[in-house]
Formats: sequence, C-alpha cells, structure tokens
Amino acid sequence: MATDNIPNTAVEADVGKFLQESGLYTITADSVPVYTDPTLTGTAGETLAKGSSLVCVPADKTAHSLMISRDMYITSDVNQVKYMKG
Repeated sequence: MATDNIPNTAVEADVGKFLQESGLYTITADSVPVYTDPTLTGTAGETLAKGSSLVCVPADKTAHSLMISRDMYITSDVNQVKYMKG
C-alpha cells in the first residue's frame, strides 16, 4: 500500500519546488550564484550571501529564474530562496 503513494508524493514535491511571484525574496542558501541571462547559463561571477534580501520578478518559467536587476538573474528554487511578500 505504501508504494501506491510514491509517484504522487514525487509529483507534489516537484510542483512546489520553484516560485514565480513578484516581490521580496531572501536568500536562504549559504550563497546563490548570479547569472547574466534568464536561462541561468551565463554566470556573472558573483554570488549573493545567505540573508540577502532583494526584490525580484519572474523571468523565465522554464528555467525557474527571477530577475534581480537588468541582465541579472537568480534561481527561484525554494531550497535556495524564500518568498517574503509581494
């Protein structure tokens, strides 16, 4: 019976993994890399430290990215950032 819930549990866990809301975010990981494109492929050579707070807007739903400033992006992974408020 327990194996019946495994596929549903995995899907539910993946659904809430990324946030796509505009508003204030706080970095919860030790550090989060900053990227130069919304697909999170080109690194800017910078990181944001744990506890940093910044206003973000969704950039790319496929790549799960948030824009932090013009040509600067971070991940929207809930294991690395926390949405505070809109």
